[in-house]
Amino acid sequence: MDSKTTFPNELWLAIFSHLPPDALRNLSSTRRALYDIARPLGFTELKLQPYPYDMQPPKAQLDDALEHLRFYSSPKIAPHRLYMDRTQFTQLGITNLCGLPALTHVELSACQVAPGEQLNVDALTLGIVTFITRFGNMCNLWMSLLSRNSLRELNLYNILPLAKPDVQPFPNVHTLTVNDLPMRIWDTLTIFAKFPALRVFSTDYRGALRNLTPAQESSIFPVLQKYTGAYENLHIFIQRETLTHVTLDQSYPFRNLLAELQGVAALPNITSLKASFTTSSADVFERTEVDALLALFPGLTELELSLLPDAQEDGTFSPQVWTSSSRMIPTPSSPSTLQSLSLTWDFPFQYGSTDSAAGNDPAPPASADVPDFTSLRKELTAKCPGLKYIFLDGYHFLGLWWKLREWEGEEGAWEASAGSYDDAEVIRAKVGRRCLN
Repeated sequence: MDSKTTFPNELWLAIFSHLPPDALRNLSSTRRALYDIARPLGFTELKLQPYPYDMQPPKAQLDDALEHLRFYSSPKIAPHRLYMDRTQFTQLGITNLCGLPALTHVELSACQVAPGEQLNVDALTLGIVTFITRFGNMCNLWMSLLSRNSLRELNLYNILPLAKPDVQPFPNVHTLTVNDLPMRIWDTLTIFAKFPALRVFSTDYRGALRNLTPAQESSIFPVLQKYTGAYENLHIFIQRETLTHVTLDQSYPFRNLLAELQGVAALPNITSLKASFTTSSADVFERTEVDALLALFPGLTELELSLLPDAQEDGTFSPQVWTSSSRMIPTPSSPSTLQSLSLTWDFPFQYGSTDSAAGNDPAPPASADVPDFTSLRKELTAKCPGLKYIFLDGYHFLGLWWKLREWEGEEGAWEASAGSYDDAEVIRAKVGRRCLN
């Protein structure tokens, strides 16, 4: 890297951001030009948490904390990511926050304006990429500060202030996560219209957006690629040619999904589906239901299903749970495009909880109802040559097959199976450690 190099520092920064801490320290000690680029990456996160009023720290400890804050907010070390919890903002605090040169990510929880503080933010801009709020009542203020040029991701606890006419659109935001939607449908439509380039939408909203005209439905996120939310609003987005990923985050009978998609022949553009279905003697999920699901989504590369069995009146689970479970494994009807398959039979309590001692632990299935995992894996990989991951978790039995990637430094695949709860727990622990590493 000599004086004639014209490679932009922004590109070096993007490359260096992928290096681990040790490599960054070594790199920053090689020469001054690289030091100035790599050094701040070693201090990318700063968390601010207030002291309780009745636990004021000693002055020496407070002075040390303020010096720590001054270091992190200095021009060369200013953080890329900032988390603040229950912070009371003043005019000076807002001004300093907007002046942090390298700040890209801000997350606030229960923050508010300091009592009696009068803010003037007309000349201030917060040029960040990601903005997240958890509780708090400062949404109006932040919406006026956020730069529309740099902002790419919003995660808002309260979205209603965005319906105000003085809140300008967000033309470059591609990811929006909201806790709830306004009660009035017109406010919701007004807010949605301010995100014309949105590609990823996630919400915990449980209501249904009904009685919209076809023109209104087609105007909502016209280039959406990923939807996470309730199935009740799937009809609005499902036939977008751009939509590829669907995550339905609430358990319900499979027939509800069929009713929501009534009249839809097939959706080959959807490559990823994650859903949870309740099962009972009245709502089974077997081969017929699997065939109907795969007929709707014939182009899947990722399928993740969770079945939540309903308990009987005495709190136990019907033996039919396991019978229907073993019959729904999709082998002949699996799409050849499939790369990842995950099937979980969940229960309304955590593994190893005290409910197990209370008699609510599901009885182990009959051995004939537990599929031979090795045989199943061979059938699936023959039908789906692109498969890289199979996960089958039935509480008392478990099967996992994981085709290792070349960059992991290993060849072949990792396979394990268990026929008892204790053995299954051992595999779950190993998978958890492997994911962490």
